[in-house]
Amino acid sequence: MILTDFVSIRPRHEMEQDKLLAWTAHQHATDVREKLFALGTGEDKIQKRGFQIPDPLQEEGVQKLQSASLRERLCFYEEEVSNIFEAFYPREELLPEQLIHVTCTGYVAPSPAQRLLSIRKATKSFATHVYHMGCYASIPAIRMASGSLATGISSVDIVHTELCSLHFHPFTHKTEQLVIQTLFADGFIKYSVQHENTKGLQLIALLEEIISDSLSDMQWRCEDTCHVMTLSKRVPLYIMQALQGFFSRLVEKAGLDVDTIRSSAYFAIHPGGTKIFHYVKERLELENWQVAHSLSIFQQYGNMSSATLPHIWEKMLNELPKDAYIVSFAYGPGLTMVGALLRKL
Repeated sequence: MILTDFVSIRPRHEMEQDKLLAWTAHQHATDVREKLFALGTGEDKIQKRGFQIPDPLQEEGVQKLQSASLRERLCFYEEEVSNIFEAFYPREELLPEQLIHVTCTGYVAPSPAQRLLSIRKATKSFATHVYHMGCYASIPAIRMASGSLATGISSVDIVHTELCSLHFHPFTHKTEQLVIQTLFADGFIKYSVQHENTKGLQLIALLEEIISDSLSDMQWRCEDTCHVMTLSKRVPLYIMQALQGFFSRLVEKAGLDVDTIRSSAYFAIHPGGTKIFHYVKERLELENWQVAHSLSIFQQYGNMSSATLPHIWEKMLNELPKDAYIVSFAYGPGLTMVGALLRKL
């Protein structure tokens, strides 16, 4: 199976991190500016982020967002994401037989993917949904696409639409919530999964595991006004404890040598934050060049939830040498840890 034909769309607004943090601090009822800047700025941290919400730095837009109900937010999501699908698939472009829509930031039924197929009268196409998995959802989506191709589906596209800004939540001042507000951003990307192609990322192995006794440490729940995330300080520790064995099982599943892959492969690490990113780098004793693409995407765009790994893959596809191996890691509620071993064709 080959991942290919990556196309990304940047959100409506992109702003420098320091401006966004100053704006975020202004929305809180208490003085958190110094703490936000300490958490969210630095040489290797996010430099700018993208947001789809209208006029994110305007006071009127902020007040509307703060008072919006979950229903109003999802109506906005439906309209914006329907437009994103139209942009990904102009009328002259052929639609795939299966369209897999991945998101954890908005749900309506019929979905924007189904809306596109209906409007285009695409009776030979159908939509499948990978929802609410969080940052690791690209790996289950690829597994689903591979299974579809194995059963005779002719073509599969995966589309990620994440509007994390839609759930901005400046009502609590806990450090956990301030960390979340310094990290997340919006991102939109699509790609194809095919049997054969001369250019792309070949799928070698996939692995997904639940880390025991960690159910309460990362959560993503629908509440009255928006989706709210819980992120405990123990998450990096759980990931570090599981990482070495998980990495070895992923590589061994592909029948490859663990030490060889560790020293020669490039690593697409979902940057849940700089702490987790650096812990993974140190735990596996990786060199800077091995993680440079992951760090670059994090600095340029922030944490785009499920859309982040595909953005890293897109960059690697364009820049890595032929036959380079890529080890991918991501994690989310569960705690769920996923991995993919890819090779550039």
